[in-house]
Amino acid sequence: MGIGCKEEAAPAEEAVEEAVPAEEAVEEAAPAEEESVVAEEELVFAYILFGDLAHPFLAETVEGFEAACNLYGVEMALSVADYDETKMISLIDAAVAADVDGIFTFTWQDAASLTPSFQRALDKGINVVHMSSKTQDFTGEEVPHIGFEFYSQGYTVGEYWASRIAAEGLATDL
Repeated sequence: MGIGCKEEAAPAEEAVEEAVPAEEAVEEAAPAEEESVVAEEELVFAYILFGDLAHPFLAETVEGFEAACNLYGVEMALSVADYDETKMISLIDAAVAADVDGIFTFTWQDAASLTPSFQRALDKGINVVHMSSKTQDFTGEEVPHIGFEFYSQGYTVGEYWASRIAAEGLATDL
């Protein structure tokens, strides 16, 4: 039975005769649920990381991405740029050339430097999701963003501190 399909209910007598203990029903039901989330075709998602796996936060993002790929039966292709912007761009371009099904990037470099590579991916129908620094060149529908936009974050912090400094009389004309 697929998602959204309706199965006819068995007559009450048959349902009683075929009933199984609750523990067995749960064990038997679990594989069917897992099967329903596994990709019907072989998919490959690339995770392209700007940093390195020695950073605990970055390593955890990779572990979470891998766990999700495993849950949904998707192959994960991990590439690490080791804080090299040129390498990051090359890795994205290589994923596009390999015709992966999706690209996830994590970087805090200038997101605009990734625009040409992201556009090549989108032009080929490859979905891109970006985490950390936000690109202004795409809408959230074109390239979903996880994180924040650095300029706005800095502006908000500066505005807050300027108001605090002025309120305390430590500076004027702010």
